[in-house]
Amino acid sequence: MEKPMRQILALAGTAAFLMLLACNAEKFTGYNYDADFFAQTAHLSGVVQNRFTGEPVSEARVQVGTQEAFTAPDGSYTLNYVLTEDDLAGKPTPVRVQAPNFFSLTSEAQLFPREITLNFELEYAAPIIVATTRAELTYTQAIVFDYQGLGNIETVMAHFSYFDSATGRTTIELDVPMTLSCTVGDSGYYEYLVAPQHPEYGTISNLYQITVRDRDGFSTAVTRVNSVFAPDTLLFPVGCGGE
Repeated sequence: MEKPMRQILALAGTAAFLMLLACNAEKFTGYNYDADFFAQTAHLSGVVQNRFTGEPVSEARVQVGTQEAFTAPDGSYTLNYVLTEDDLAGKPTPVRVQAPNFFSLTSEAQLFPREITLNFELEYAAPIIVATTRAELTYTQAIVFDYQGLGNIETVMAHFSYFDSATGRTTIELDVPMTLSCTVGDSGYYEYLVAPQHPEYGTISNLYQITVRDRDGFSTAVTRVNSVFAPDTLLFPVGCGGE
């Protein structure tokens, strides 16, 4: 009875020693696993902003090598980037930043195991619809701007629909190009005259949409509803006052 008990105690002591050894591996081996992980990691952070306005860009994708992070509403991001063999050898790492309606940005960065700040400015690409109106359900107007210049605007389209007032059913939907009446500064003043009543199609809907496309493949659309309580007014004189 005494011998088996000694064996049990010996085994228990060995197990306890092994557990202690595992928990204190750094002390016995001189190897710091946490320090090693830190030494293999670059702690990246920064902000992505609109180059033209300085405003933060949210939901931008910051891709460093094959690792990535996305920006918060304030444009900030953080990324614990695990260094590769090429990084440790001092080779530059490709960086790509993308966001909806912005041109992509590509660059390179040399990464080290430390805190690194990488800030980016993206160039806004999509056309901007500054304002729209449809006064008296007839005079449809839009003021359009593009950072790449008005020559980059390809089309400005107005979407209307008519309905049968007796049945409430839509009779037709129309997409028509708006006319550039004049330019003021860097903005284009577009308009289209639409009939509120049509002998064949019926009554025009209060809902309308303006869509702008540019030559870079970007587009912007706004949908508006004419309110009987707050009627639209003209943005500018019809025909830009005869200009």
